[in-house]
Amino acid sequence: MGDQLYFYIGRFRGKGLLEKRPVWRSKSEKVFLLMEKYDMWLILGFRFLYGIRTVTPFLISTGSISSSRFLILNMLGASVWAVVVGTMGYLFGHALEVMIGNIKHYEPGSVTSPGKRSRIGPRRSEVPRQDLASW
Repeated sequence: MGDQLYFYIGRFRGKGLLEKRPVWRSKSEKVFLLMEKYDMWLILGFRFLYGIRTVTPFLISTGSISSSRFLILNMLGASVWAVVVGTMGYLFGHALEVMIGNIKHYEPGSVTSPGKRSRIGPRRSEVPRQDLASW
């Protein structure tokens, strides 16, 4: 949704803003070069490009790409990004669980919560008590 907003801001105000700020213009040349060669692939994958992710929709809109083409490719790119990042998060969580072991055995939140004292092992209430009479 933010990418669409940046696209429309760039569509209506982008060229004027770039003309007023030559520093922005010089820094945006990298995106313009990518757009000339790979316009479709840039729209699909700009989310994965660190450093130009936020400004890319704004700069793409200053070119000749239609709003409907950007919308379709942007939605497709967002879907791919969501699947990739979600899958990576799932796999990372699974790998962490395998490395740590059965994390459900430990007190919930004690290992990952900042500000709490970390405790590894069973809770005090789970430790079997000895009867004093058996002494």
